[in-house]
Amino acid sequence: MPRNRKNRITELNTDLKIKIFPSLLASDFSNLRDEIRGAEEGGAEALHVDVMDGHFVPNLTIGPFIVEAIKRVAAVPLNVHLMIEKPAEYVGPFADAGADSILMHSKSSTPDEVVEFINAWDGRAPITLVPTMYPDLTEDKISALGGKVKIIIYANHTFRAAVKAAEEVLAEIKRAKGIHTINGMMVPVKHVFELQGVPQMKEKEKKYLK
Repeated sequence: MPRNRKNRITELNTDLKIKIFPSLLASDFSNLRDEIRGAEEGGAEALHVDVMDGHFVPNLTIGPFIVEAIKRVAAVPLNVHLMIEKPAEYVGPFADAGADSILMHSKSSTPDEVVEFINAWDGRAPITLVPTMYPDLTEDKISALGGKVKIIIYANHTFRAAVKAAEEVLAEIKRAKGIHTINGMMVPVKHVFELQGVPQMKEKEKKYLK
């Protein structure tokens, strides 16, 4: 039997910190039980299970019966990621198989399909959303859907914004023939190091550099 199981994603600590949900797709499937235990012992607070059907995305991976087997040995919650056509038809089987949270997508440019599903969903497993395709689906609108959505993922928005910012800065340098017009837009290098945790790393280094 699983050890000290956490039954729901919503039982995870809610303090602001990085939480690691390693993807089981990167595992050695011939040794999946030990791979799961290794991830848990390494600090994983949940496991990410990528489900692909060969249509929504090119790859073909696993179905509900594998999720059920994973659930029998995992002690942490399972976040099941449905990259499949017609996900609404399969959320129930994956929830019954043991998914503690279900991440679903729609290729529609509007949130109508997702909202329709959430309104009809019985809530036996919380839903995770990535609102990249439908930016008008704000957190206030999601909260109004009955509390069934527990996690919202802003996957690559900061990276994409950073690319646009870099393009704009380079264009301005080229236009102005120098950095004098953009110097005030840049943060000090010290701030970059702080974001990377360099001060804490240097403190920890001291016990080795004697």
